[in-house]
Amino acid sequence: MPKEKDVFRNKRKRRTFTDVSRYYIDKAEYNKELLDFKKNKRASERLGELFMIHTQRCASAGNFKGYTYRGDMESTAILHLLKYSSKNFDPSKGKDAFSYCTTIIHHAFIQVIAKEKKQSVIKDALIKNQDRNNNKLIIHIIDDQQKE
Repeated sequence: MPKEKDVFRNKRKRRTFTDVSRYYIDKAEYNKELLDFKKNKRASERLGELFMIHTQRCASAGNFKGYTYRGDMESTAILHLLKYSSKNFDPSKGKDAFSYCTTIIHHAFIQVIAKEKKQSVIKDALIKNQDRNNNKLIIHIIDDQQKE
């Protein structure tokens, strides 16, 4: 029979991943891949995988998790990464590639959210206007029928 102390000392085991490279982004590798991209002007397949993992991880954060257009956010972020990371990344300024790309991803997400909010406001205004016009049309039809 185990002692009472032993029962409370059993901790849950953390989940471990079998293939760490699929889930973990090594910052040194990220820096190397981004510098190669900047030098050669051609993205490697591994850099594309790193961008995909990075954007998916950022999109699964709590502040972006509830949006229905997360796919649009991720694709816009990858586009911005390819567009701006080769031009503007400067390792001499003391930035590492991971934090630089995280900032790009975050700003791309916010930009997509702002566009979607604008579209939502426009759509709501059109729906309200359409409801008003439909009600006026119905009133005119009823008035015309009563006159006859």
